[in-house]
Amino acid sequence: MELSSEQKEAVKQWINDGAKLVDVQKLLSEKFNVKMTYMDVRFLVDDLDLTMRDPKTEAKEEAKPEPAETETPKQGGVTVEVNPVQRPGVLTGGNVTFSDGVQATWELDAEGRLHLGGAAEDYRPSQEDIIDFQEKLRAILSGNM
Repeated sequence: MELSSEQKEAVKQWINDGAKLVDVQKLLSEKFNVKMTYMDVRFLVDDLDLTMRDPKTEAKEEAKPEPAETETPKQGGVTVEVNPVQRPGVLTGGNVTFSDGVQATWELDAEGRLHLGGAAEDYRPSQEDIIDFQEKLRAILSGNM
């Protein structure tokens, strides 16, 4: 059964308002005198690319407190990771997250030069972060971590 554009819009609105499939089935019957099986309503919702709302999930999301915008970044220092697979021409490389939350990639080339990338071009980590990064990188590369 093909629904009119008015009926499709009504279904979209009902789903957006949080109606369940059984509710849509009932409303189609009451408002438009359209009889559909539960499975047909399910297919209709899929065909219209609609997403069912889950009140339980929404309640959990609403209960989560939003972090304060003035919150300072956690002072845990720098985290350094090594990628398990390296690009050609690179001895080793990986990812780094500085204490201010900025993430970047790092690579050590065959000449021993360290390259940082992936962050804003004008980004400069703090002196403390640079020292922390170098110490952790040295420990990782020497096998002490």
